[in-house]
Amino acid sequence: MQSYTLKEQREYVKLINSLPSLNKQLSMLAYCEVKRSQSGYHAHINRSVTPVNLNALDKLDELESLEREILSQLGSNNLAVAQTSPIITVIKALKDNAKEIVLLASASISYEQLKNIRDKVLADTNPKVLKTFGLCPNCRRPLRYESTNECVTCQSCRSVTNSNEVLRNTRKELSKLTYVGSSKQASEFIREKTGIDIKPTTLRKLSSTGRIHISKSVNGIKWPIGEIVKKKLF
Repeated sequence: MQSYTLKEQREYVKLINSLPSLNKQLSMLAYCEVKRSQSGYHAHINRSVTPVNLNALDKLDELESLEREILSQLGSNNLAVAQTSPIITVIKALKDNAKEIVLLASASISYEQLKNIRDKVLADTNPKVLKTFGLCPNCRRPLRYESTNECVTCQSCRSVTNSNEVLRNTRKELSKLTYVGSSKQASEFIREKTGIDIKPTTLRKLSSTGRIHISKSVNGIKWPIGEIVKKKLF
């Protein structure tokens, strides 16, 4: 990352002080721990993965816009700062004042990478976003589209697919979702991924009555999350 002169650092202080409610906006980022490994898709997830918070990443767009607007008002002497300053620098500068924030993998991910993660975020993190996020039927990579009445081009394989087909494929892949762990961990995983609150005791009852089919492994019990959601066993 580029190092800045003392004068430029002072301008950053002005910038930080000028951004309204910045700590409040950044606190939204505490809901997610963004990691490079989370940008990929895994049909069978064997461990708890914190879902990416779309609202938090949208806030980065707003903050970047504010940053550029303020920098443009600081004068032509700071043109170099305005041209090279990523919003992640501002976030990193706030680390000491916002210790409760999971600082986006220690601020090691660039703003462009964050935007890419947001654009590729998985549809199975929340059923409410199934209409705007899905999986490409061709390459199975995460895909974003605006409505079900349009065709969408996959950024990974460049194939063109009808959005309804994307939605059907996403739901098909969601039905394969599993989790390995205790009933309590599975309950928390379902709540994080789908927003459905199903108690650990309910999971154990579904298992004992044969309504869901579980299997055991060295890491714990394999819970058929997709089956539970599909059959609405909650």
